[in-house]
Amino acid sequence: MRFHVYGTVLALGAALLVPAGPAAEAREPRIRAGSLAEETTSGKAASGRRVVQGARPPRPAPRRAGPAHRLTVRVLGLDGKAPAGDAASTFTVFNLATGAPTTGALVDGGGQVELPPGVYRVGSWIYVPQPGRPEARALMIHPRLELTGDATLILDARATREVRVALDAPEDPDARLALGDVIVPMTTRGQRHGYGLPLEDGVRVSPAAGVPLRLLATWTRNGGYTSPYRYTAYHEFAGRIPDRPELDVRARDLARVRTTVPGQGAAQCHGAFLGPDLPDMSAALAHGVVTGPTPSVRTSYLTPGVTWRSDHGLGGPDCALTETGQGTERLPAPGDYRRSWFTVPSVPVPWVWEGRDLRPGVVRRDDRIEVNLSLFSDGVGDHVGPRSAPWEDGHITGDTTLSRDGEPIGTSPFAGYGSFDVPKEPGRYVLETNAARDTPWSPLGTRSSATWTFTSQPSPEPSAPPLMTVRYKAALNELGQAPAGRPFRLDATVLTPPGVAPRAIARMTAQASYDDGRTWQPATVRGHRTLTLEHPPGPGHVSLRVTVTDTAGDSVTQTTIRAYALR
Repeated sequence: MRFHVYGTVLALGAALLVPAGPAAEAREPRIRAGSLAEETTSGKAASGRRVVQGARPPRPAPRRAGPAHRLTVRVLGLDGKAPAGDAASTFTVFNLATGAPTTGALVDGGGQVELPPGVYRVGSWIYVPQPGRPEARALMIHPRLELTGDATLILDARATREVRVALDAPEDPDARLALGDVIVPMTTRGQRHGYGLPLEDGVRVSPAAGVPLRLLATWTRNGGYTSPYRYTAYHEFAGRIPDRPELDVRARDLARVRTTVPGQGAAQCHGAFLGPDLPDMSAALAHGVVTGPTPSVRTSYLTPGVTWRSDHGLGGPDCALTETGQGTERLPAPGDYRRSWFTVPSVPVPWVWEGRDLRPGVVRRDDRIEVNLSLFSDGVGDHVGPRSAPWEDGHITGDTTLSRDGEPIGTSPFAGYGSFDVPKEPGRYVLETNAARDTPWSPLGTRSSATWTFTSQPSPEPSAPPLMTVRYKAALNELGQAPAGRPFRLDATVLTPPGVAPRAIARMTAQASYDDGRTWQPATVRGHRTLTLEHPPGPGHVSLRVTVTDTAGDSVTQTTIRAYALR
């Protein structure tokens, strides 16, 4: 995945109505991605327009047998008049019993739909241009409409109130609002829907009982998309859209997170998307900021008590961020926290982020084994690094082969990715994957491979074998370098995928190479926890190979070429 611009990303598994207007080309880069409704238009990231991936209009609610009533909706602007032209284009009616949306077109501020009797929620937005904010919008929500016959509903922008956010940050007086999102979930039974509007364009919203309001705002240096710091605050007004939709944020109430990003053998560029986990919307909403060159220590101020999802990017000096790593964490209270991203050595990890969940990357479903994992993840917690898959940009190449009882089953032309049909009977499997990583901005982690052996058999539910990985922690400098000509220690941790019970380790061996894997020398392993290598004198690179076998006889052999450098 390659990011050329940073801004807002909104990925949803359900409809979100996100307006994009005719003047959007003039805005700073901003991205929204996901399954969005027809009120969204898409554009190219390079143009600075909001980009929508996989946008789909909501399907009209199916006609039911029985009576139907005509609902007429009229919208009025701040001047009390019907908006002309395309200032208002659609309205949406949500069935509170089924969750089904019905969208109607607005012509000169009026439109009609036919609906069966029921209880509905109605929403629409219109442009309400303001001085300096030509794309300001008003979002009008009617929370509950009981339809028992033909009816007319007026949505009046004069009843809306302006959404405001403010930051008190004495340490950074040049902090300005860079990105903001006003999210109004229209969540109804069985389906997930909502409205999302860019706060920096200007947003007004009508107070409404029973409808929550969510605000996500990011402040940076002078409001730019490149900044050495960021303040990202999230707040939900639960239960109703208040009469005063305002949020005052104080830096002292936020968690201060100092993130170390080393350079992988050279200087790179780093950026990060951060956003709250929104489980009831099946959504990922994030604001992206390019933090600048590495190695560095960057500071983020985040709302505590929120589960934050993060996508960190790494790339060359042009800040076209080629590689991404995913993770999540919850900061329990205000205070100081320290984190790291893109540490080396990188390793294969047999798990993957799917939506908000960290899941095993190798799963058997009926008579198929599916593989989806990263071979270049860092050494931290639940982080998952870049992958090789059909939708990725191709800077990681390789293959994946599955064999059973010594006989090949199939080969995928992607590293760490594939789907293989397997026999119903239990069998002994070998999964082998090899990857090459071509990044001109990093001389480290050029190749990675892993070979797992495990037993698999059919089960009524999807099952994951206890594949192991070894993650390293090493006292390297800020460019991923270790001292040459002396012994060097690495801490090793053996992990299995989330939700998969680990087994006791029976044996661990390790080797090091100082010629990019042409020859190997044994390393000392103590207690299945530490590796000691004898570094030769002079500059160069160290490659690592480790083999772990558990008490059931399952094993992994993983290799990282140019795991770190010598100085």
